[in-house]
Amino acid sequence: MGAQSSGDPTANWLWLVDLPEAGSALEVGGPDGPLVPALSRHFATVRRFDVTSTPSGGNALPFPDGSFDCVAVTGAPAGPVLPLLAACRRVLRSDGWVYLTVENALWAGHRRGKTPAVRPRVQGPASLRRVVARAGFRDVRTYYLNPPVIPRFAIPTNSRAVASYETHLNILTDRSPLRSLIARLGLHAFLYANIAALARR
Repeated sequence: MGAQSSGDPTANWLWLVDLPEAGSALEVGGPDGPLVPALSRHFATVRRFDVTSTPSGGNALPFPDGSFDCVAVTGAPAGPVLPLLAACRRVLRSDGWVYLTVENALWAGHRRGKTPAVRPRVQGPASLRRVVARAGFRDVRTYYLNPPVIPRFAIPTNSRAVASYETHLNILTDRSPLRSLIARLGLHAFLYANIAALARR
């Protein structure tokens, strides 16, 4: 199943890895910095970088090498993921973690052209894992985020986990049982708009 905390739902992913509470974190995103309050409850030092404030976006982070234990990227503009990941890896300490959210191009809504890309968009979780690994990260994990705007659940991107999650929701809500069947058939990448990756430097 996924991870769910009783605190800020935007930072539920912090429960998925062991991060030092005395460490430092960087949020890479838009001007509002939505994760800063949640990160501040976990880390001793939190910085924020507004990707809209520079033409290079997040591809040239203005921090020294090895500055942070965690980099969270939740508001990067649409564009290639690899340069952004390379910049994150540079500013991470050894064994530091990156958290990156992207749009899932395989989601049915995106495929029908309902929404223009506002963040990096990848062709499903397998593609995201390959890109993150190419950037030099290891222990790459991917999760579907639900709901997409303020995710309360991070669901491992495999058929068993998604089918379990969807079956659980079928019991509690009027969600279509067809979603559980789609998950069991291995087509779960079509069900979710956003994917997150967690990976270690």
